This record gives sequence, structure tokens and C-alpha cells, in this order.
Amino acid sequence: MVVDNVFQELDNVYEIEVRAGRFDDVPLQTLLGLKDRNFQRLLQLSHKLLVYFSEDDRYYRQWLGAAMLLVRKEVSEYLKELSFTEFQELVWDQWQFDMRGAVPEEYFNAHKEDFLDMVFANFLMNLV
Repeated sequence: MVVDNVFQELDNVYEIEVRAGRFDDVPLQTLLGLKDRNFQRLLQLSHKLLVYFSEDDRYYRQWLGAAMLLVRKEVSEYLKELSFTEFQELVWDQWQFDMRGAVPEEYFNAHKEDFLDMVFANFLMNLV
């Protein structure tokens, strides 16, 4: 099921972030040792609700499917329009890092989808 796969990937990235010390500033931490588990609970609750609705209610399943189609369409459109200059500006806005000269424009154009993933994930280091 798509929802299960998405949340499994989110759980994997979240666990890597926890082990890297992004939460509580404790590197090599386990999920069980995490002090603030609110985000983990939010992910779990969202997963359970979406699975429940998509399995037990055809109407909600159709709306979730429509939402996924619209997101795919929006991402596709954004990917077409994302320019090298705009990407550099987004990096500056999010990281205060000057990308000029760091990545050749030809490389950006060849791997534009990967760079778009970085923009959407707000540069979660483990997705890069």
C-alpha cells in the first residue's frame, strides 16, 4: 500500500535524524531514548489515520488518491519551472549558503529532480 510505503520511508529518515543527534542534540541516540517524541507520535498518528480511512472508507480513499494525483502534478510542474538561479536563491534563503560556483549548471540540469527533493525536504541532510 502506498501510504504504508511512504510512512515507512518517513520513519527510516526520522530514525536516522534521531541517531544523528538532530533532536535533543544527542548523537547516536535511539528512538526509545528520545526525550521529545511528539513528532514521532504525529507521524504514527497520521499513518494510522490515513491507513484507517483508506482501507475502511471508499470515499476517503478516493480523496486521498485525488490528493496524491494533485501533488504529483504540482511537483511535476514545479520541476519543469525550477531554474538554476531559483535553486541557488532557495539554498540561500534556507541555509544562508552561497551556491554560486559550487555546482555547475549542467550538473544541476542533469540532476534537477534530486535538487528538487532537497528543496522540498528543506535540506534534511540525510536525504541529500
